[in-house]
Amino acid sequence: MKNKSVIKVGGTVSIKERLSSFLAAGIFSLGCVFAPSIISNYIISFTYPDIISFNRLETFILAITPTSTVYFIMFLHLSITGRNYLAKFKSILIYSLRITVFLIVVAFIFNWHFTTVLDQHGYGTCWKRSLYSETLYIKDAEECKKRGTEVLRKPRSAY
Repeated sequence: MKNKSVIKVGGTVSIKERLSSFLAAGIFSLGCVFAPSIISNYIISFTYPDIISFNRLETFILAITPTSTVYFIMFLHLSITGRNYLAKFKSILIYSLRITVFLIVVAFIFNWHFTTVLDQHGYGTCWKRSLYSETLYIKDAEECKKRGTEVLRKPRSAY
């Protein structure tokens, strides 16, 4: 009599699973490449220079780093062994998803707080060239014209 309750944990991997893991590896690689420059941009911005380039999307890219790291490790495991052992990564993936959700909430709060502080310091803004381009916060309205855009909100004195 055979035991039918035995579940096979690892099986062969389909092309769809390999492609999705390759996509996760690409996202992780992009995060590793751009994270240092994004973080250094924010550190410089806290010195309040005359022009601050701020992109809200970058904070969300940093927020998904924990989950993309776990997916990258899963991709490596899948590439090396050729088998998908999701059960091995399930608990780690759940915790990384929780951390990512928390970091996304922090990113929303950071975006709101940072732009509010810039407004309090008297920065104006230029029109964005596209939906995904950075927002330029300026202290002099002539900077927008130098860059070929119009002034969206004029700068004012700080206090």
